[in-house]
Order: sequence, then C-alpha cells, then structure tokens
Amino acid sequence: MARFPNPQMNLNNRDGNRSKG
Repeated sequence: MARFPNPQMNLNNRDGNRSKG
C-alpha cells in the first residue's frame, strides 16, 4: 500500500485496491 497511497486513483492496479480494502 506504500506504493499506492490512493487505490482509487490506481484503477489499473487491482492489487493495490485489494491491499487497502
């Protein structure tokens, strides 16, 4: 999640969203 502070902004990155969610 460090590399993706905002999962919403990274729509292309599904993994980032899952990590935060």
